[in-house]
Amino acid sequence: MSTNISFVSVKMADAPEAPPPVVANADVHAVLTVCGFANVADRTSLIDNEGFQTVADFGLLDEKDVYEMVKRMGSRTAAAGRVNVGAIQVKKLQALRFWVRDQQTHGQAINAADWDENTCVQTIEKMRIEKGRDTGNVSVSDLGKFDPEDFETHETAFINLLAQTYGAMGVNLKYIMRDVVVPAVFADDAERRLYQLPLAGEAFDTDSKMVYRLLKSFLVNTPGWTWIESFDATENGRGAFLAWANHYNGQGELSKRTAMAKARIKSLFYKNERSLPFEKVTEILSKSFSTLDKDPDERRSGRQKVDKLLEVIQTTDMELVSQKAVIASQFPDDFSGACSYFSAQVSRLHGGAQLENRQYKKRNVSAVYGRGGRDGGRGGGRGRFGG
Repeated sequence: MSTNISFVSVKMADAPEAPPPVVANADVHAVLTVCGFANVADRTSLIDNEGFQTVADFGLLDEKDVYEMVKRMGSRTAAAGRVNVGAIQVKKLQALRFWVRDQQTHGQAINAADWDENTCVQTIEKMRIEKGRDTGNVSVSDLGKFDPEDFETHETAFINLLAQTYGAMGVNLKYIMRDVVVPAVFADDAERRLYQLPLAGEAFDTDSKMVYRLLKSFLVNTPGWTWIESFDATENGRGAFLAWANHYNGQGELSKRTAMAKARIKSLFYKNERSLPFEKVTEILSKSFSTLDKDPDERRSGRQKVDKLLEVIQTTDMELVSQKAVIASQFPDDFSGACSYFSAQVSRLHGGAQLENRQYKKRNVSAVYGRGGRDGGRGGGRGRFGG
């Protein structure tokens, strides 16, 4: 008796796919990959041996720390996880450190996804520009002595000094005196980044004190000192600057300067280079218009400024008179362009008179301060004004 046994195959349901393994420090792996570390073993060794847990940890490094880290990793044995790092990888690690620090300084989030090849290249270029910037030899003494009647010029000059002076966070000190109200639309990316910087914290306090000391050096022994003296104990640079600016931009002081500016414009005439150089005419007009621009009721449009310039030019030189028609047609509302054009025509037609005028001034200076001059001292010494 034979027994037939049939087997029925039962198809088992497909087993669910296993989830991808969770990679520890995945964000750090991601940014290191962008930096040129393609080998996962190299990235892991770097992370484990140097103690990186988050991308933000790169912000704790200084530039020299990157070199030391690379040197350490290259000197390890193979068993201990040696990683040989090339020059391009070093440069990208430096850029990563710079980018993280910059994000932290400006209060921005640090997302690994934001660190890509494009950001890396841009950051390397930014580092190059930062290293090449001119930070030297601008001082308060270059600003001259503060004159309340010329506040606009001195305020601009002081802000320019701050823009060339770098503080504790490695950014220029101009952010200390920024407006309280954030602009609805930023003029450019530099202004946007300026408003990201915090006005609080240890670095801000250090920078604010630095600004106060610069402002004090500028204003001490001038009428402006009265308005910042109360900040001397705290060295609150932001508070002192705002107190100084708010006073001289206040209605009373502004009204006085506005009246003086209008009087200067009214009495101004250009006849020739000997009586009053056109360069000086331009300076007086520019300063006066800058003062009037602060008063909405006195502010002049571009066309009004050009019209006033044409009115000021009262020369009898027919060649220069003919240039007024060119200004009216080609620069009807461009005051700066009109001044530059007419200045070029004056130089073209009367360059000799300009040179003679400069030499005349030099001879007068030499007569007063030179050898045997009024203040030259016996035997041509340095004299009362330093020679």
